[in-house]
Amino acid sequence: MPGAARRSRVFEGAPRPPRRPQLGWLAPKPAPNAPNAPDMSALAVPTAPSPDQQQLNAMSLDLDAVRQSVDRIAASQDQITRTVDRIAASIAANQEQITHSLDRIAAGQEQMTRDITKLQEIEQYILYKNSESPLPQQAPAPAPGRALRPSQAPTTPTPSRNP
Repeated sequence: MPGAARRSRVFEGAPRPPRRPQLGWLAPKPAPNAPNAPDMSALAVPTAPSPDQQQLNAMSLDLDAVRQSVDRIAASQDQITRTVDRIAASIAANQEQITHSLDRIAAGQEQMTRDITKLQEIEQYILYKNSESPLPQQAPAPAPGRALRPSQAPTTPTPSRNP
């Protein structure tokens, strides 16, 4: 049978598809026997399959090939779906780490802003204090070798006290 040989060559080693319904109902029906007619089925010699039967056999093989292709595509799609799910989970984890890092950076920037503001306040306080009480001017140092009289000696101001 050429169909069986072709099937064994094409699908050698492939898993067998589930059993399909028989297509015998498509074959032509014999004419009803006349009451005195001899039974012709006993005289019939096995013949080669009709062209329609050969076409049905070829279509059956083609359908088997299509089913196997669909099964391979479905398995590939399942694999792709699993891979995409793993990638999505990895992206979500990385995104969470990035968000955590950005939160830490933002907190550090806020702390730096507070520290800079504090330093600026200290600087303003120091400038204010320096402008409020100027330092007393000191007299120039005497030249060496020349003695000063007591009236020429530098005096340091003493704060006045209220009794």
